[in-house]
Amino acid sequence: MEALSFLEKTVPFCHLPKAALFQVCSKLKAQKFPKDSYVFKKGDKSHEVLYIVYQGLAEVVVANENREVGYSFRKPHDIFGETVFLSTSTYPASVKSVRDLSCYLLDVETFEDLCVKHHSFAKFFHQVLSERMRSLYQDLVLGGSCGVTALESNPFRHRLREVMTSPVSSCYLNDSVGKIAALMVENRISSVAVLDEEGSIAGIITERDLVDKCMNLTQPPDAWPIAKEVMDADPVQLPPDDLYFQGLMTMVRHKRKHILITEEGKPLGIVTIGDLIKFRSLGTFSIIEDIDSQSTLAGLRRIRPRLESLLNSLVVEKAGPDEIYEIVTEFNDRVAGKTIKLSEQALAEEGLGLPPVEYCWFTMDSSGRKEQLLKKEQNNGIIFADVPEGKLPEVTEYFLKLGEKIVFGLEQVGFDKIDGNTLASNPDWCSSSSAWFQRLEAWIADFQPANILPLNKFFDLRPVYGRVSLAAGLKQYSLELGSQAKGMLVSMAQDELKSEVPLNLFKKTITGKYKQNGQKINLKNEACTHVVNCIRVFAIREGITATGTLKRLEELANKGVIPREDAEYIDAAYQSLLVLRIKNKLEKLAAGGEPDDYINLAALTKKEYDTLREAFLAASQLQNYTRAHF
Repeated sequence: MEALSFLEKTVPFCHLPKAALFQVCSKLKAQKFPKDSYVFKKGDKSHEVLYIVYQGLAEVVVANENREVGYSFRKPHDIFGETVFLSTSTYPASVKSVRDLSCYLLDVETFEDLCVKHHSFAKFFHQVLSERMRSLYQDLVLGGSCGVTALESNPFRHRLREVMTSPVSSCYLNDSVGKIAALMVENRISSVAVLDEEGSIAGIITERDLVDKCMNLTQPPDAWPIAKEVMDADPVQLPPDDLYFQGLMTMVRHKRKHILITEEGKPLGIVTIGDLIKFRSLGTFSIIEDIDSQSTLAGLRRIRPRLESLLNSLVVEKAGPDEIYEIVTEFNDRVAGKTIKLSEQALAEEGLGLPPVEYCWFTMDSSGRKEQLLKKEQNNGIIFADVPEGKLPEVTEYFLKLGEKIVFGLEQVGFDKIDGNTLASNPDWCSSSSAWFQRLEAWIADFQPANILPLNKFFDLRPVYGRVSLAAGLKQYSLELGSQAKGMLVSMAQDELKSEVPLNLFKKTITGKYKQNGQKINLKNEACTHVVNCIRVFAIREGITATGTLKRLEELANKGVIPREDAEYIDAAYQSLLVLRIKNKLEKLAAGGEPDDYINLAALTKKEYDTLREAFLAASQLQNYTRAHF
């Protein structure tokens, strides 16, 4: 076979096994181009094939001052057209034959199949794949533009140095509050930075500090306190190159309305809640404040529709999926925290008192990974401090009742209970610290296939309320055990690989259950879960404490476990999947439907379809990479 012997000498096909080469040869098409003819011209729509020069010579030409200039040549065994053949983009340059030219043409489906099954082949085209995936993701989020206009209209892409007020009004440690108050009035500001003798930040004084600490002073002005006596000595500080979103979430988490922007301890500017209002997205603040002020479960439930409105605003403002999920997680955690407080109060009113010992309420699964959106499912547990054995039954009974209250309360405010009973009301998920450590040892040291599901959830554990160190210590111990449990890791990987990413969805004929289901697929089950599971098993092996999929991926890349270029490719693919899930859910809500993860392929735009296809390809390659390492 002439084509076979030719490909055996052509990079990267030469790295493929002979069986794969036979497959390629059966798919190749040959095409001839007479001398001085164009294979394609600049601006032509992609032919969606890869050109492999078999005989002759081709020249890449670019336009320069109304004339074409040769840029480079393509000789036998060279490839061209790779930059756009995966897409419907246009060719950035022209290619013409210098002399009679013969090429083999490889179609997209065969190429993608080779990328999935043969990592060395995919790696050769990795830059093309990564740039393509990143471009599709940016188009999806930014609406097709990554330029200045898109950035200017999107507050989430601004740096804090662009948002801050500068210079900062300041005072020194020994300045009187009278002088500071006069400075605020004169400059019409609500805060003043406090500096030490070297001009570094020592604290901050706000209007609230003056009101709370100086309002009832009866002494004469010369006896009033000085700055260091009323200041907040631990002000929130961020560097100037942090993003708007980071400033927004810092204010929300710390319940502060002022952030000092500093560099090497020196003040550069200040960001206030008023500065952020200018850049919109302040629905987050009002929602959080309303959550904190609620005193009933019914009041908490009434807030939920406002989150849906906020999500729509964030999508319109082109917030990235990581930013959207971070805000949703903050909302969910605040609702959970308030529900827990109300549950504690309810038990106290019933005569059972407050918690007898310290405890931590934790969440798991998608909530633990900070990847939960509108359809909220409960996966939670309680770990409480050890007590003398004689008190253990009584204390355990209290926390099980508290768990029941919390689970019921969360259900009332919109968090569904799911099959599996992975809940703090279940004795298996509500235990003392010692009991939890023993249970982990049983799950991991005496590993059984039935343990895979609870362990997958447990390794995504994230403390939410109470004594965080209790759950954090348990999580650390689980990683110490899990990273050494080779049999468990292999079983978890094999369980994930039992079902493959359905790339056949994007072939010309859709078959099987997808055809019967009207070309609807579940984005979570068919793609996202595969990425999550593969990344998780690598993270456990490496002892990575992060629970978020993208944070785990970043740490795996930093460790060299997953090559940096592969990690960037997977990152863009996973974020694209998250964007599609967010938009799909919001569209269904707007139409009065259930915000599930089913998406109709036929209803997608061409760009969305291309993005989904590329993301599925990346997920499939990750499965293949996992298969090679476990």
